[in-house]
Amino acid sequence: MTPSRIKNWRLHTLSCGLQVFTGIVEHDERGRFDPGDHMRSSVIEYFDRDSGNLATLNTHYLMDMETENQDPFITEDLGDKVVGISY
Repeated sequence: MTPSRIKNWRLHTLSCGLQVFTGIVEHDERGRFDPGDHMRSSVIEYFDRDSGNLATLNTHYLMDMETENQDPFITEDLGDKVVGISY
C-alpha cells in the first residue's frame, strides 16, 4: 500500500505533550480524503524528520518536508484547540 502523502502541513502540540498535524492531502492510502482536502490527524505515534515518515495508530504518512509550517489555513500551533477541528 502506498503511504498517504501530505503537503503544506503543521505540527500541533497538545498540553499533554502529544502531537497531531494538519495539512493538505496529496494521496490518502485509505481513500478517506480527496487530493486537496485539508485534514487533521489523530495522535502521532512516530515521526522521522530525516525521511519524512510519520505514523498515527492507523495510517502511515510521507510528509513533504519542504512544506512544513506552510498550512494555508492554520498559521500557528493551535495546541489543544486543534482537537476542536472537525470536517
